[in-house]
Amino acid sequence: MLYKAIATVAFALLWAAWAQRRRRALHVRLAFAGIMIDVAMVLFLEFSRDVIGLTTQKDWSLVQWTHIGSSVLAVLLYLPVVWLGISLLRNAASSGARIAHRRLAVAALVFRTVGFCCMWSL
Repeated sequence: MLYKAIATVAFALLWAAWAQRRRRALHVRLAFAGIMIDVAMVLFLEFSRDVIGLTTQKDWSLVQWTHIGSSVLAVLLYLPVVWLGISLLRNAASSGARIAHRRLAVAALVFRTVGFCCMWSL
């Protein structure tokens, strides 16, 4: 239950960041906190429980595969989202970078939402 509570905090921070996307300073703080907590949880669970199954064969249900797959995709999308976000903060990015940042961030949030919803059915 502790993992679900931490995941809920991360998820709430990500949605709050999206809601505050026009208030740059607040958006950056919320997004950074949510992403860091989310990535830390994924890494912790993988290295402590081999959840993703990098080292062992897993026989997961469809809901478990959906949860794991969508969560991994969200974490992978965080990489370009953060990179583009840093570029935007430094004013070193084009308008195309802003569009890419927005689209990738929305995709990451959608995948995270799917993973979060599936988490509650596990």
